[in-house]
Amino acid sequence: MTGNQLANLYRRRVRALDRELRKALNGIGDSAFRLSREKMVEGIYALDVDRTKSGKPKWKRTRRLYRGEGYEIRGKDTVAVVNRTPYAVARDDLGRPGKRQPHNPARTVHWQEEMAQVMRPIAVDIFRDAINDALRNP
Repeated sequence: MTGNQLANLYRRRVRALDRELRKALNGIGDSAFRLSREKMVEGIYALDVDRTKSGKPKWKRTRRLYRGEGYEIRGKDTVAVVNRTPYAVARDDLGRPGKRQPHNPARTVHWQEEMAQVMRPIAVDIFRDAINDALRNP
């Protein structure tokens, strides 16, 4: 194999690796986003709205937190689930040590943390498979 042929082979491998990693990041982001929303529904929206003593709801459910969830690809190797809702961080902090405690302890849910625990090992496997696929089939 000549130097030019070897250089072309590695250029193809680099392009294949970029393509596979981009596909992997999109897949991880989409799965993480869906799982995060699932955890949010389980921990927040599946519960009935708290009521006052007179039976009126304490708030109107808007699902704004749910709609604010999304994901971003940051660089060539990072995907982040983000929530653009202004009160998302405060809602996630609710019930943490040293932070505001909820009136109803059943309302404590850290949906993004739960999603990250599930997705971390899955993401590692997906990245490993993407790298192997790119190097096997340039």
